[in-house]
Amino acid sequence: MNKDNGPNIFSYATSELTQDAFIGWLCAWANPKYKDLNPALNRTAKSLLEKFFSMQGKSLPEIKELKVITQWMRIDVFIEINEKYFVIIEDKVNSSEHSDQLNRYREFVKENKEVENDKIIPIFFKTGDQANYDKPEEDKYQVFKREDFLEILREGKEHGIHNAIYLEYLEYLEGMEREVELYKVLPPKEWNNSQWKGFFKFLNREFNESINWGYVSNPSGGFMAFWWNRKGDIDGHDIYLQIEGPKLCYKISSAPEGDIVQRDKKWEWLNLIREVASEMNLPVDKPARLGHGKWVTFAQWHAENSETWIPTKEDGSPDLEQAVERLKSATNLLDKTVQTYHG
Repeated sequence: MNKDNGPNIFSYATSELTQDAFIGWLCAWANPKYKDLNPALNRTAKSLLEKFFSMQGKSLPEIKELKVITQWMRIDVFIEINEKYFVIIEDKVNSSEHSDQLNRYREFVKENKEVENDKIIPIFFKTGDQANYDKPEEDKYQVFKREDFLEILREGKEHGIHNAIYLEYLEYLEGMEREVELYKVLPPKEWNNSQWKGFFKFLNREFNESINWGYVSNPSGGFMAFWWNRKGDIDGHDIYLQIEGPKLCYKISSAPEGDIVQRDKKWEWLNLIREVASEMNLPVDKPARLGHGKWVTFAQWHAENSETWIPTKEDGSPDLEQAVERLKSATNLLDKTVQTYHG
């Protein structure tokens, strides 16, 4: 059991601006003038900068001059080293990148500082969780995740950092990590969004198909969803699989999205998947109701456990190995159904 150290300020100051401030504050300790004031903090700050540089295939130079600025021209954290190297940190907690902001920041630094790309270290700093990092990687940003930051912060603590701000932030980040990892031991019916994120990250590692996941809002409150194996533009519709909390669903949507799925299409796909599922001896059938809208569940996995499609062990925790096998079976069923549709 984790010791209760009382209220943590970072549990209340949860905005990205707060995290910007902490990142900037920590990096500022790499200034050589603070080496004797707090050697452990100075060493850890340099370790963080070294990690940024190594991710870009570079070595951190000896720091002679260091400037750290937050919210400079909308760049979350901007670091200038020896007036020669420039670190751009785009900091995200639960949000993700938008529009063309990452490229804009790099181009602005190139023009403003009159430098080339090899002097710019662009970092996409993410302490929350998201399905993929295709966009920042496409924009040539190095992705620095929560686990990367935890490794450095824990080493700092081992080296003797006793600073209250530092330790409270580390405790906060470790709490976030614990919440996500609880999916391994909690019964699925007790999962909150954090545990679903942990489970979906686990599935990321298990499936090579193009996958995505995130929060889906709806009038009843929304849910965490994981969707994959999309079969695009089949007679004007997309067919795919989607996990909706305790439900494992076969979905149909209009392509392009925006039109209502017609009733005859829902029944056509339901009847076809019923036939194929029967041949494969898989428990897939009609959902409780066939909805009406742009995205519709036309079939659903009916597990022996009515509370969730996820197999569980005797103690109620998820059987992750069996869950993966079930998803593979569900994926094979969709593949076979689409093949049958095409004849």
